[in-house]
Amino acid sequence: MKLPVWLVILLGIFAVASGLLLLAAIFLVQSWDLQGQATAYHVVDGNTLVLEADGRQIRMDLAFVDTPPPDSYHGQKAVEFLKKKVQQFNQKGNDDHFYYLKKTENGYVGQILYGRPAESLNDEMIREGLARVVIPDGEWTDITINSYLSAQKEARRLKRGIWAHKGYVTKDGFDPEIGRKILQDHEAAERRARQKAEARKRKQIEEEKAYHRQIKQALDKVKQKDERIAFIRYEEDPSKRGKSSYTIFVKVYVKEQAWADMTNSQKLSLVATSYKSIQESLEGLKYTRDGLAAYVEYYSDTAGDLVAREKLIHLRGSKWLILR
Repeated sequence: MKLPVWLVILLGIFAVASGLLLLAAIFLVQSWDLQGQATAYHVVDGNTLVLEADGRQIRMDLAFVDTPPPDSYHGQKAVEFLKKKVQQFNQKGNDDHFYYLKKTENGYVGQILYGRPAESLNDEMIREGLARVVIPDGEWTDITINSYLSAQKEARRLKRGIWAHKGYVTKDGFDPEIGRKILQDHEAAERRARQKAEARKRKQIEEEKAYHRQIKQALDKVKQKDERIAFIRYEEDPSKRGKSSYTIFVKVYVKEQAWADMTNSQKLSLVATSYKSIQESLEGLKYTRDGLAAYVEYYSDTAGDLVAREKLIHLRGSKWLILR
């Protein structure tokens, strides 16, 4: 359908001023057989949706949109894109989307507008390189056709999506041989990425095991130096590794009978000596800091109560508080 020159110029001025060229065409010059708001959308393939409206289901092809086959890499990308959009449209309370349909011999073709300011789903797919332009049957205004061709020109110039592969887009569709190679290349790249990720994960696991093994070995040496120590446990927060706040929390469990038989002086000696050994043995590990490798507390191995800890305020004398 040819438009008067004056109307084309007027629409062009409006489009430049507002950035809504396609919207201007839809509302001012393009005629539609059906239009409204769907209650739900379902994806058939990269070109086709089924919408639910007024108690019936309507199958629609996206006007001007031709995507690669669904089993191709870029065909899968188009389907993923549509499913994501449809999920947004189908969310409860989202009523900011409208369909515009034209009846053809093969069914309905149409456009979806959504958002504020309004965007065209069809235009977005072409602009992002998910589809090529194919002019559907029926009467379409020059301004509508040119808006899609302009979107395709941009995608092609920037080599987006399907336009990133020389020779893939043909005048009749898509080259199947190039399509197979694209899919194979992406599958190979994904395999390599998975293998690298798995290798990194294995390395992280081994490094984690090695780090904990070093801590355990260091603490075992401290225990072996003093038979009054029953066992030593520790905790640490991996999320704080590499930060100034990182420390290893160590709990030294002293044999209850040995603790009960010791004088206060002997208790202080055990605590101070083992504490120094713990700090020295943990210093130099990957994430610890010299002099502040661990926070240490002392417990009874049988009673389980706290028997000694560092004083909160230490001005003079021993830094340790013997609790019993």
